Amino acid sequence: MEGQHDGDPDPNSNVPIFRLDSDILGRIFSLNADLDNFTTSTGLDNNSHKLHPLNITRHSSQVCDRWRKLIIGCSSIWAGLIDLDVLNAQAHENWMNEVMRRTGQSLLTVIGFKELGPHPGAKELFISLLTDHWWRVRKFQAVVRPSKFDSTLWDTLWTTPSPHLEEFILLESTRFDLFPSKPRSDALFADHAPSLRIFRCTNIGFNYRASWIPQLRSITIQAPLNVQKALDVLSRTRNLEELRFEDVGIRNPMPIDRSRVDLPKVHRIQGTATLGTALTILEKISPSAVCELGLHVDHSQSDAPEIEASLKALLLIVSRFIENHLIAQEQDAPECAVATDFGSFAYTSPHNGRAAREPSFMVNLTYNAIPIDEIFPATYRKAVAHLRFLHNAAFSGFKDNTLDNFLLSLTCLKTLQLSQHAVTQIFELFQKNATVFPLLSMLQLRFSPGEQLVGETRLSLVSFLLGRKSAGIPVDILDIADWNGERPDWIQLSFLEEVVGLKVFWCADGVDGEYICGSGSPEKLDFCQLSG
Repeated sequence: MEGQHDGDPDPNSNVPIFRLDSDILGRIFSLNADLDNFTTSTGLDNNSHKLHPLNITRHSSQVCDRWRKLIIGCSSIWAGLIDLDVLNAQAHENWMNEVMRRTGQSLLTVIGFKELGPHPGAKELFISLLTDHWWRVRKFQAVVRPSKFDSTLWDTLWTTPSPHLEEFILLESTRFDLFPSKPRSDALFADHAPSLRIFRCTNIGFNYRASWIPQLRSITIQAPLNVQKALDVLSRTRNLEELRFEDVGIRNPMPIDRSRVDLPKVHRIQGTATLGTALTILEKISPSAVCELGLHVDHSQSDAPEIEASLKALLLIVSRFIENHLIAQEQDAPECAVATDFGSFAYTSPHNGRAAREPSFMVNLTYNAIPIDEIFPATYRKAVAHLRFLHNAAFSGFKDNTLDNFLLSLTCLKTLQLSQHAVTQIFELFQKNATVFPLLSMLQLRFSPGEQLVGETRLSLVSFLLGRKSAGIPVDILDIADWNGERPDWIQLSFLEEVVGLKVFWCADGVDGEYICGSGSPEKLDFCQLSG
């Protein structure tokens, strides 16, 4: 590592961290400076900047002389910390200039999602990154406002080679055209971006036969591409692993005839589009057998035959995606989770490696119930161990006539998560078939903020629990929480005292609570009294 020079012995050298080897310290500093997994630049947490990697790195460099030499001497650490949101929040531009100076000639990671700061230095820094330092940008993620820049500034993106660029994400914060109104025929990055792997950009028209397109691993298809051009671009991306499409073809006719596009390495497709666009793209591509799917489809509320036919065709494609994925996973005997609500369906395999547990499949349709019994293969329903059933009374008029058949087929279900409206639906199903969910051991109730238990739900809940106990298949645990995972402070559950032996679990302020019904203290379940 550049600049590894030990300073004078530190007075705190008996502390273990001060005795670490310089290489180990350098590795720790590099990990602390990692922006890739730091998402608070979006501004969701106003206090997040205190823990921002740039600020942590700055404070670490002030601990002692040895640390300062190590950190300041490593230009790659600073080059990975160009967060415009944090730098623009500074009262003066001196710190911006100092950070850029410390980057030396190292490859830059640049991110920024907010309005530029009030002082001229903020805008000057952004312009300098595009005009003076673009050749060494490795990652670029930014959201910009059209009014802030002369459109000629963006000429840099076409005229400057990008030999080290790996990720390029540039979005508008409005619907106005940020870039030249007439699409340019030349390729972005002077047709030289040999390392580019991730590409997402709004409203840039350019030569879609650029030399760097075949090497992409992730692409987001957006305006001004129509569906035909989108498929043309995809036909050149055989190394693609992730496909996203948004608002493609809204004002463009669907392609009439085109051969299928083979995308053998694509393992994830994420789309937000109209019904016609989503159907056309999914019909015309062939991803890998284990491809996951996230889809939000917006269509008009209509009983027109052509709409019904398109919906049926789309759901058939979704069903094929799910079945192919399950066939590929069959050897692992997955114990999976399914979620259903009005107009939505999600399936999550425990083998999904994402820390956030992103569903393997998620489909949302506006103005339409999803016939879950038709899209989830019957052969694999024994793998469904967890079900989120969160139907809302407001959409009770949109009924899925296949739902009961699907629920009755879940013979290995262990955990059932319900909304208040869904409690009544499950009890009605139980009345028709007392052996539904024979292995069910945990019931989870999820409440919206301020939501009260209505009388019908109380009756349905206690009747369902007592009925299962009488049938010899009792529910052992009732877990209650609001959408934040905390105990709802506005409900009374003391009526559950008669379900003797039922364990009620909750969490309040990070502390777990438990009550066994029939213990003689039902007031512990009246949370509105406890919160008062």
